[in-house]
Amino acid sequence: MTPAGIYIHIPYCRTKCTYCAFNSGDYDSVQGSQYVGALCREIELSDKSIAGKNVDSIFFGGGTPSILPAQELISVLNACRANFDVSKDTEITVEINPGTITPEKVAAYRKAGINRASLGVQSFIDRELTFIGRIHSAEDARTSVKMLRDGGFENISIDLIAGLPYQTIDDWRFNVSEALKLQTDHVSVYMLEVHEGTSLFHQVNRGEVARPDDELSVQMYYELIDAAAEADLAQYEISNFACGPEYRSRHNLKYWSDVPYYGFGCGAHAYDGQSRWWNVKPPKQYIELILTTGKAISEITPLSERELMQEAIFLGLRRMSGIDLTYFQETYGVDIVSEYKDDLDKFLEAKVLEIDGDTIRLTREGLALSNEVFAVFV
Repeated sequence: MTPAGIYIHIPYCRTKCTYCAFNSGDYDSVQGSQYVGALCREIELSDKSIAGKNVDSIFFGGGTPSILPAQELISVLNACRANFDVSKDTEITVEINPGTITPEKVAAYRKAGINRASLGVQSFIDRELTFIGRIHSAEDARTSVKMLRDGGFENISIDLIAGLPYQTIDDWRFNVSEALKLQTDHVSVYMLEVHEGTSLFHQVNRGEVARPDDELSVQMYYELIDAAAEADLAQYEISNFACGPEYRSRHNLKYWSDVPYYGFGCGAHAYDGQSRWWNVKPPKQYIELILTTGKAISEITPLSERELMQEAIFLGLRRMSGIDLTYFQETYGVDIVSEYKDDLDKFLEAKVLEIDGDTIRLTREGLALSNEVFAVFV
């Protein structure tokens, strides 16, 4: 059995960014401590049978996990080790915002065995950072990467966002250049999306901010692909680039490879290969439920065989390696080529998909149109 992953949600930030639609809010140290206690209890009482106790990836996401005192975050990690069979080479990632770490915190992370840092840089242009509500400067981002390197981190990833309001192609080229100069081991790029309910959504609807230019965003995306290749960062998934196979996000690959994972914390999702479920979103409600009942599940959704098959297709197509057609048919009992012949013929003719031997994958042209392709399978 493939080892499972563990996702732990930390819902706190110093301030919420204008574009953010994640389950996060302002940090309160008192509630934060209560939340950490609830997390440890949920981990202790969790059903270990959903995917077995073997784990080889732990991911602290948010929110801003690095906003917690180091010892609180480490106590959650220790709870995972006490209640799961965590392998010695487990990838342990913490999401970090520049400006929320110190050399002392970095040292504590490394001593505890945290070995991967995912840094939310987003931009190296201060006016862009200010516009979207980030708390850090471009220099803070550079300082954070150096601090992590000096502190012993050998696996560092940074995030960038393309298509910010009023961002020009020259702005984007500068951001990409600055990111690659840092020589981190992994880069993730996200195309800005205007989600309903966010501050940015209301700004755009009121006409205060221009709606992102989709065509320009696509151009930015391809510019990053080419620049990353020149810098020896290989694209292994639609949004992700790594300087070698060992630096690919082991945890995120579980999501794209139909591997079960546990989810702990408010709003966290879990998957056992047959069903998905997720916890209630409000931190206060989550804490109360965990402390009184030991569980905080909001909803459970069983997946039919066809739904599992459909998810495996669009998640598999996210990977640059694509889908092994023979393995897929043996696993799901479906011949993709014959089942979706009419749609596939259109995609093949339009050169957004290709079949190479026994593998089907998105082409370079298809990467920017992936959502249109995926829509056929859901």
